Amino acid sequence: MLGESFSAVSLEFDKLQRLVDTHCDLLQEVTEVAPGPRDISALAIMLHSFYTGIERVFGRVARELEGGVAAGGDWHKSLLRSMAEPRAGHVPVITQTTATRLEAYLAFRHFVRSAYTFEYKWSRMAELVRDCQEVLDVVRSEVRGFLADLQMPPSPFEPEAHPDGTGSDR
Repeated sequence: MLGESFSAVSLEFDKLQRLVDTHCDLLQEVTEVAPGPRDISALAIMLHSFYTGIERVFGRVARELEGGVAAGGDWHKSLLRSMAEPRAGHVPVITQTTATRLEAYLAFRHFVRSAYTFEYKWSRMAELVRDCQEVLDVVRSEVRGFLADLQMPPSPFEPEAHPDGTGSDR
């Protein structure tokens, strides 16, 4: 089961990278010139999808570790907070610094779900847009590091590596 979760998380990160790559030209343009209403709308939906993908990763990890995601109206916030909390025998999935950065993406996604497109403000989303690749890289690194720590130790039936790295000395 753990292997399936690793594969699902990896696939989700691939999709997130594809999302960012798909918008690469637009992301570059807006570093030079403020976008118009059409591009702001496109980028708002991209940010919505971006955080949704991050949340899917966290949901997969939570299901693996805790059997599911908390219920209730604030489950989105609870899930994010839980990823930055240590678990019995394990470090947090992500750092508190990363969780704090992701809170802004979660808040923006919530805003997008309830706002008209003409209410999107570039000043509110510019930093999120500019930082999305960096944030993805950090989240991917932290989650993969956490999952690598969960790997099972080698089977006692597998030959041990020789200290010089050449394999078993049997």
